Amino acid sequence: MSSVNAQKIKQAKSNIAPYLQNAPILSAPKISRVLGANIMFKPEFQQETGSFKIRGALNAMISLSDEERAIGVATASSGNHGPALACAARKFDSKATIFLSHLVPENKRQNVIKNGGTVKIIGKDYDESLEYCLEFVNAKKMKLVHPFDDPAIVCGAGTIGIEILEETQNEINCILVPVSGGGMLAGIATAIKAYKPNICIIGVSMENGASMYNSIKMGKPVNVQEEETIADALGGNIGLENKITFPIVKKLVDSIVTVSEESIERAIKLIFDTEGYEVEGAGAVGVAAIMSEKVPAIGNMICILSGKNISKEFHSKIINYVRKQDEPGNPK
Repeated sequence: MSSVNAQKIKQAKSNIAPYLQNAPILSAPKISRVLGANIMFKPEFQQETGSFKIRGALNAMISLSDEERAIGVATASSGNHGPALACAARKFDSKATIFLSHLVPENKRQNVIKNGGTVKIIGKDYDESLEYCLEFVNAKKMKLVHPFDDPAIVCGAGTIGIEILEETQNEINCILVPVSGGGMLAGIATAIKAYKPNICIIGVSMENGASMYNSIKMGKPVNVQEEETIADALGGNIGLENKITFPIVKKLVDSIVTVSEESIERAIKLIFDTEGYEVEGAGAVGVAAIMSEKVPAIGNMICILSGKNISKEFHSKIINYVRKQDEPGNPK
């Protein structure tokens, strides 16, 4: 785990700062009144490409040699790492090939193309897509930029934790972090626990195919079946050979909870109705955990709104569906 530490995360912050959007912590007074705690948002959906993933992608590209960048990079993605890597590669005059499974929504495929990446749609799920990607990079002698189990990616995502410490004056009780492969969770936990070990770090995943949750529960990396979920960005397994994120999460994260599809839908609606932010399912899981009482609403809490890559049509459909469910006389 020496490849990921607070000092390297601070260095990553210096590396990527010139390329990042400014996304300071936002107060959320309306949702705080509803949920009964002082809720704050880290609005990572405001970053270029619409998610936190640009942080790790930039740090990974900076860490490569000129020769590696000239050859190009490739990755497999469940949706948000792909466009982020494409965007970061373009900034360094490199090319990115992005492998996406058939579970990745069309708007996320288009986001890769818009950011200059070459898309290959192959595989029934993320794991299968990654296998094809590994064959491709081996044949091309190209650099794989793994979406999470990579020190540069973890340190890049961990810069969120450093920013939280710099931006908050009041004592923080809890930080809720969406978790899939664990890059952001491992990075934030490393940064926060190095300086404020009493802050509670909680990972939040969806119930449908929660690989990190089940791996921590079993005490070792395990595979689960990837399922369709409204939090599609959190899909995919952490990998049976996981070297970085699993041991960090196991050591530093206080707990991981899962939330239902219905609670994620309700969280998307609540975030929109109260504070006016359009976030995707993965970005709403922290609020869903508080709403569904998987995490107690106590003190000063920060939810990482990790992304906004949801089509306007689907977002509106969710809002209207939940409103209809809540109409008087409607069976719940």
